[in-house]
Amino acid sequence: MNWTAKLEEDLFDDAETEHITISSETSEEDVAPATPRKTNRRFSQSGKTPDGTRSFTIFDERFLAVRIEHPRSGDTEYQFNLAFLDPTPGRYSGVAWRWLYATLALAGAAIAGFRISLVSGIPLLDQRWLPVSVLLAAMTIVALLVFIHRTSFTLTFRSLHGRAPLVEMAARCPTRSAVESFVLELQQHIEAARTATWEDKPQFLRDELRVHYRLWEEGALAEEIYEAGKVRILAQHG
Repeated sequence: MNWTAKLEEDLFDDAETEHITISSETSEEDVAPATPRKTNRRFSQSGKTPDGTRSFTIFDERFLAVRIEHPRSGDTEYQFNLAFLDPTPGRYSGVAWRWLYATLALAGAAIAGFRISLVSGIPLLDQRWLPVSVLLAAMTIVALLVFIHRTSFTLTFRSLHGRAPLVEMAARCPTRSAVESFVLELQQHIEAARTATWEDKPQFLRDELRVHYRLWEEGALAEEIYEAGKVRILAQHG
């Protein structure tokens, strides 16, 4: 199936607009089939995830379908060929800094209260600082637990040349071992998909740009991410 798309590429703000025609002989079914034929693996995350509930489905050996259910922004669904995914994910942490600072402040106040109680020379039952210190210690534990719960670790898989974030998942949801098992299987399918269909790098780059363009049209990629990825892919053509 022949596919031709004319895209206006604004590579730089001060550069003239270039009209680039990108053609590919690759079938649309090779990039993203309309109807999955065989499901290989399903994996879902809910609760402690970057955005609501996320579901991932590997199908037809070399494709991935992603569904994101968000209570405020609505649902997002998209799919693509795993050959365009970098098999090595980036690991990012979302630290709940406010709760960390609260934990440290409460811990400092509790320690100071206990020190005052120890050096005051007043019997423990008569000390006013002791119950306050105990309360501060209990609040420190609560703040620490909230900090641990709200601190998230995210794995992000990016496109191979465009470096656009195509897959994001919590690193410990539902469990760390479950995520590692799915990631390992995902990486195996990525490597298998890379060996099929493409005969040369220019054809691969054209199809990778097609995928970025389609995901941008579907709302899966923000415009600024798409534009940055487009520039990176076009630079590889040079």
